[in-house]
Amino acid sequence: MGSSKTAQYSVKEKTFAQTAKAMGHPARIVIVQFLAAYGLGTNKHFMEITKLSDATVCQHLKELEHAGIITEFYIENKHYYRLRSKAEESVKELQSVFTRQDLL
Repeated sequence: MGSSKTAQYSVKEKTFAQTAKAMGHPARIVIVQFLAAYGLGTNKHFMEITKLSDATVCQHLKELEHAGIITEFYIENKHYYRLRSKAEESVKELQSVFTRQDLL
């Protein structure tokens, strides 16, 4: 969908859509659940829990990072990921889309 097709929507609606897209794959759900439970994770952790290749896991991580759900950082030359502080808030806001009654 081009930018001309989304111009009529609010920033909040576009953010909801981006979060929904990022969370729209079971592997990404599993990655987010892992990070919520353990705080930090590496590609190796995610490869083990999803049974996916390194390249596929990297693509899923890029999608989550692009949506602002996770962030990456290094500790002693080791690459880690964690949930962004606003990730839980974004997911809760997304859930609110399904319970809103003021549009009816």
